[in-house]
Amino acid sequence: MSMPTKADREHISHIQTEFARLVNDKYMNGIKEHGGHLWEKPMEREALDEAIDQVTYLITLRDQIDVVCKLAADALNADDDKDAGKTACLQILQALGRIRIRGRE
Repeated sequence: MSMPTKADREHISHIQTEFARLVNDKYMNGIKEHGGHLWEKPMEREALDEAIDQVTYLITLRDQIDVVCKLAADALNADDDKDAGKTACLQILQALGRIRIRGRE
C-alpha cells in the first residue's frame, strides 16, 4: 500500500472544502424553499426523487464526457489540425452545455 502524496492530500482537501461549501449552500437554500427542521420531515419520497435525479444527471454527464472524448480524438486524428481543433473545441463546449447552439435557445 502506498502512502498519500502531497498531491493526494491537496486533492482531498480541495474536495472537502468544496463539499463543505456546497452542502452548506444547498442546505440553506432548502430551508428557504421548504422550511427548516429537516429531521422532522418525511424523507422516503424526497430521498427517492433525489436519487433518481442524481442517476439521471450522472448518466447525462457520462454521455457528455463520451461525446467530448470522441470529439477530441477526432480532432487529434484530423489531417487539418488548425480547423479541426477549433471545430472540436466549439463542439466540446456545446456538448458540455457551456455555450448554446444557435437555433436551440
